[in-house]
Amino acid sequence: MIVSLPRADQDVLTRSEIQECLVEAAIEAFHRVLRGAKLEIKLYARSWGFEPQQISKKVHLWHGELDINSPPAMGHYIADSLPD
Repeated sequence: MIVSLPRADQDVLTRSEIQECLVEAAIEAFHRVLRGAKLEIKLYARSWGFEPQQISKKVHLWHGELDINSPPAMGHYIADSLPD
């Protein structure tokens, strides 16, 4: 899986302390018969309850152009949707 990621991610994810942390996180997420994974999917898929155009405060977005989990197009869409 790591070889399909951008080089910056590869550099971090090949570190043993990071791999240990990810394994611990995966075990915790899946130890109750996928309960954690199902909850995370629900959080990602549900409505926010508002539209980005309704946000009245100034917002700063940080997004990696090489991010494969959240495509840059999505970050650009949100940025273009925000009034400020």
